[in-house]
Amino acid sequence: MDTINRPNIWTDDRGQALSFVVKTVLAVGIVALLLFEFGAPVITAITLDNDAQNLVQDMNLQLENADYDVKSVAAKFEPQIEEAGIELRNAEIVETDPNEFVLRITIAKPARSMFADRISVFEDFYDVEVTAETPLR
Repeated sequence: MDTINRPNIWTDDRGQALSFVVKTVLAVGIVALLLFEFGAPVITAITLDNDAQNLVQDMNLQLENADYDVKSVAAKFEPQIEEAGIELRNAEIVETDPNEFVLRITIAKPARSMFADRISVFEDFYDVEVTAETPLR
């Protein structure tokens, strides 16, 4: 009985090239997934910092008209904050030096994740919180 010698694509030269391509594609995919998972909070923090700076400046402009009532000004911005998917955790006027006051706000937003935010170790890592302040006018 004659046996047929079929080429094994995983052991000949073409197979080694195919094996290299498969390994490369898998490695690139895994690296991209890790960059997305662990880069998402960083990107969220950067965009949230910009949102916080804009919000604190806008609130500061409105404070003078509202007799420096932070809660009423925060209520005016509530639709804008909710639309952006942001949570306003704190808004207050703080005295930094005698007769020098700043408006300080803290906002938060969960970062996007595919799976790591479900792991308890990373839970706080994906809850991004940013504080911004500006001198009162």
